[in-house]
Formats: sequence, structure tokens, C-alpha cells
Amino acid sequence: RPRKGSSGARVRDQLLALSTQLTDAIRIAVSVGSSHVVHEASHMLALVRAMLTAFGFAQLSGVERIVDDCRNVTVAREVVDARRRRDREPVALGVWPEDVVRQDSGSPGSKVNSPTASPVLRARGAPVLGDLTLDTDDLEADSGEEFQRAVDGDHVVRMWETEPTDSFSSELPPSWIVCGLSIDQARNMLIVTRYARDHEPLTLCLPMRHVCACEHVSIDTCESRSVFDDAHDKLRAIIRESDCTMKTGGACATEREKRAWWEHRAALDKQMGVLVESVEDEWLGAFRHVLDPTANVSVPDVRELCTSVEQCMVAGLSKSFATKARTMELSPELCIAVQCVARRRSAAHAESDWLDVCALVWDVYFFQGAAPAGTDEALTEFADRLCKVMAEFVDAETEQVDGGSMHVVLVLDKHTQQIPWESLPTLRKYPASRVPSLAFLRSRMASMRSHKPMSALSLNPKSLTLAANVHGDCVDGSHLFYVLNPEGDLLRTQAGFEEFVRGGPSTWHGCVGRRPTHAEVEHGLQADVFVYFGHGGAEAYVARSCVRAQKCTVALLMGCSSGRLEWAGEFDALGTATDYMVGGSMAVVGNLWDVGDKDIDRFAACVVAEWGLNEYSTGEVEIKQDVDQGRGRVSLAEAVCKARNACRMKYLTGAAPVVYGVPVYLQ
Repeated sequence: RPRKGSSGARVRDQLLALSTQLTDAIRIAVSVGSSHVVHEASHMLALVRAMLTAFGFAQLSGVERIVDDCRNVTVAREVVDARRRRDREPVALGVWPEDVVRQDSGSPGSKVNSPTASPVLRARGAPVLGDLTLDTDDLEADSGEEFQRAVDGDHVVRMWETEPTDSFSSELPPSWIVCGLSIDQARNMLIVTRYARDHEPLTLCLPMRHVCACEHVSIDTCESRSVFDDAHDKLRAIIRESDCTMKTGGACATEREKRAWWEHRAALDKQMGVLVESVEDEWLGAFRHVLDPTANVSVPDVRELCTSVEQCMVAGLSKSFATKARTMELSPELCIAVQCVARRRSAAHAESDWLDVCALVWDVYFFQGAAPAGTDEALTEFADRLCKVMAEFVDAETEQVDGGSMHVVLVLDKHTQQIPWESLPTLRKYPASRVPSLAFLRSRMASMRSHKPMSALSLNPKSLTLAANVHGDCVDGSHLFYVLNPEGDLLRTQAGFEEFVRGGPSTWHGCVGRRPTHAEVEHGLQADVFVYFGHGGAEAYVARSCVRAQKCTVALLMGCSSGRLEWAGEFDALGTATDYMVGGSMAVVGNLWDVGDKDIDRFAACVVAEWGLNEYSTGEVEIKQDVDQGRGRVSLAEAVCKARNACRMKYLTGAAPVVYGVPVYLQ
């Protein structure tokens, strides 16, 4: 345990030096280097921060921004390439090129941090990572010619904004939280970041334990596999078994066979639910509540919260330990994590979660020699004292903030995007969407602010503000392009939605029962909304180049695996949803795996009704729904959240649809 004396100072200095080296490595590798190297360096940087916090040393600010913006470097490069192809001219290379502000280039051979440096390197002031300034004294180019060639070739990617993290948090709507999730397979570790308006960012490095076994599927077990590989194999095994049942369903002739088929499907659905719950229990554990958008503490109370936790700890220590403990200051993010758990003391697993987080606080003091090793009796007494103290900081749960619905934005890496996080027990009742990085989210928020106010909106003005506090984007549902059953083999789906799509206004156009032509697709993707009912994500009819060239604001892709991002080895996962985001879409709905047509049709019908899209059509959706017709006035993410419960298979089907992008409302 490093003390704060000379040995402690050496440990601190070595950790800070390591953080600088990792920061330099990330900046060098982020443009054309291996994405695996970028991920590994960012994970190690998060660990360095966790160690500094545990040992009571100064906080390493800005790390969470680096980790979040390094999660999907491949997507960032795809965005740059798509922008260059659209514009047919070189652009300053950055994650989201529209954010790059060009400045005059410096003379060949100039330093990176020179005031006259390249627009690529000096897009917005000095190159810094959050609050970590990159020391570029030793990063001069070998020659002026090589440096200029690197600049002209756009070999440097600006993966982060230069504004500090606090600036990003202050721009978030009060009803939003942003949670980043990354998996370090080598260390069996889950890295979690959390942002909320006017709150200190939270960074956690959590050990991952093996999830539950699968009862109805068989997989190979190996103790040497990582926790993630084990969980992913179990998830894919359930999905493969589900695929097999869907292929054999048509062969069931007798009532007994049909009953057995449905029982098998119900068993798989239950197993999927158990697996999802196990992910929350074994990976997040006591910190599951950091994903809860209602678990926030007001900024003025943070220091008071920390003081209360510290006093509660000191009260149970002996005189010698108490003297040392009084000189310590707990990190605000740790106290906020305590408050998140305390807010949900009435939930399931609350008692074990509470003891776990209290044990963590005790360990922080123990690591610094300010507390003895925690016994069960001492921890229980501390937990009881802290529970009473935390009561005053736990406000009544609220589902609305400033009139807007709560929303969770998930920033996922190539591993975590395989998991249906939206269906975790903690998250299932809240609207959620996925984005590749904070830079992507920030660019979408800037795009929403640039839109003119929609005064004709039939919403409470507080529930959607297109100004500083952005709660969501707005699209015109009267401009829609649809493709319904293009292969002609989904007759039940066509019968359920044909009257609806044909009953729309004259500005609705598309095709039913046939394949769309290239001209139809190219023109149709310019509409505000694209709705697809068919197999896959319409890849057979809509080329990637067309998706990236035509900015389709919202895409509803109801086919099998339309939202799945495919593994690409060392690169980040990519898929159809990525193409739409690269092309500039504000929201994309797709499925993570194959689903049954009846259940996904029921889901789609509920989304149409909840979102309010049926108000534009005189035709009816010929599918039974358990929602209020024409209610609408919710974001697309909220409509998807509500529609999950309409599925007969709550997890096999209900957990498959996810939203990429930001909340989008209809006019």
C-alpha cells in the first residue's frame, strides 16, 4: 500500500508518467494504427486512473473522454472517408468532419503544438485530451517534407474535442445520461463511464464474473476462455437454437407438436432473460444503478455528500486510524456511485449491492493505511450508519425532468455492442439508444441545435427544446419512403401493413410486393423516414454507397439481424446501422439477431402507433396491438421501449430491436 510519503510520491509520479506515455501512444496510433492498440491503451489509461483514485492521489481528469472516443476508431475513419467521397475534395481529418474548423497551416517542419500548425492538428486550439495536454516537444517531424506529406495525406485523426469533459456534461439535456461500456478481454474487466448534466464524470473498472449456464442449449466450456467469450457463446447458442425452431415451426401439424414447439420457444425466451439478468448481476453488480438515469445528485450537494460519507467512515475507526482518515478526501465519483446504489435500496439485490459498495469505500481507506482490514461485523456496522446518513440525499424517484422523458445514451465498443443492454432489468423501462462515440453524439446534438424551432409541434414546449437543452431531434413524418415485402414471401406482413402504407399522404411513396429500383431507392432515401419490412436490413436493394451518400434522417429496418454489427477481426464491428450513421442519420432501428415474423410485426405495429406515425395515414395497421392508437408524442426510442412489451417472446424478440442515434420526435 503506497503511502503519501516519498514512496507514495514515486508511485504517483510513475503512474502519471505512464498516463502520459499512454496518451501519446493513443494520439500516434489513432489515425492509421491498429484499433486494437488504441483500445488496449485506453483501457490501461482507465486502469491508471482507477489506481490513482484508489491510492488517494490527484484525479486524472479527461480520461473518460479518451476512453469513450477510442471505442470505435474504425467508424470514425469510415465517416471521414464517406465525407471525402461525398464532397469529392480533401477534408480535414476528424471523427465528425463537420466539426473541424480549418486554420492556416504552418510552415514545413513546424511543431504540432505550434500556433500555426496544420488545420488537422490544430482544429480547435492546442491538441489536448480533455485536461491532459500532450507534450509534443519531441514529436517534430523527421523532415519538413515528411511532415507536410503527412498533413496533406490526412494521416492524423482528431478523435476528441479539446474542450474539457465538464463542457460536454453541461451541454447534455437534464433528462439524458450517457453511459460508456467497454470490455477488456485480457483482464476480464468492464470499463464503465457515466456523464450527466452538471455532474462529475464517473469512471469504473469492474471485474467480470462468468454468467449463468444455459439449460436448453449445449456449448463447449473451457476455463481458459475470457468471461466475455463465455457469455457471448452462450448468447449465440440461444440464438442459434431459436433460429432452428423458427425453421421447423412450419412442419408442426398436430396440436401436440405445436404445443411442444411453443414450449421450446418459451423455454429459450426464459433462458435469454436469465442470461441478460445474469450479465447485470455478474458484470455490474452493485454498480448496476449507474445506468439508471434517475440516480443523480445535484452538483451543490456533491461535496456535502462526500463529507457525510467520510464522517460516517471515521465514526467507526479507532483513534489512530481516525486521525489518518480525517486527512483523506474521497473522490466525488465514488460518492456518487454510493448515492446511486442508495437510491435503489428497495430494489432487488439491494442488500447485497449495498454491502458491496460499502466494502469498496472501506477498501479505499484500507489501501491508504487509514483503516484496518474490514471484518464482516465492521462492514455491517458501517453499512448501517451510512444507510441512515444517505437517506437525506435520496430524493423521491422521478421519471420526468423539465417535462422531458428520461433517456440513456450508450457508447459501446465492438464487444459490448453484441449484448442487449437495453433489456437489462435496470434499463428496460427507460428509452435508450446507441452511439459509436461521444464525438458522434456531440455532432448530432449540434445538428439538432442548428435546426429551426418547430413551433407547430403538438408537444409541451418543455418536452422538446431545439435550443441549448436539446431533448431530441424532430422529423416530418409526411415525407416517408417504404419497402414492404420486396421478395413477396412475407404475405402476412404485407397484409398487416399494406393498407397503412398505401393510406399515407401523397408524399409517401415506395413499393409493395416487389423489389425497388435503384432510382426509387436513391430518391426514397432522401425522405425523412425510411420504413423497411422484409428480410435483413435491405442490403439486397440498398447499396452501402447509396446509404452513405443520401442522408436518410430516420430508418426503421424491421428485418432479421438488421441492426447487428459484424465482427471484423482487429477492426471495430461494422454493419448496416453503421452505414446509416456514417451517412448522417439521426436514428436507426434494427434487430441484433434473427426474429420471428409474427412477433416482430406486432412490435413494429406498436412502434408505429406509439411514435404517432399512424396519424399520417388513413389506413389501419391490421395487426392486434395493446396500445392506445394515435397516442404518439414520444421519441422513437421511447416508442421502441414501450413496444418491447408487445412481443410474445419478451427477450427472444423483445430484446432484439435497438435504436442507434439520438431521440427523434415526429412533427
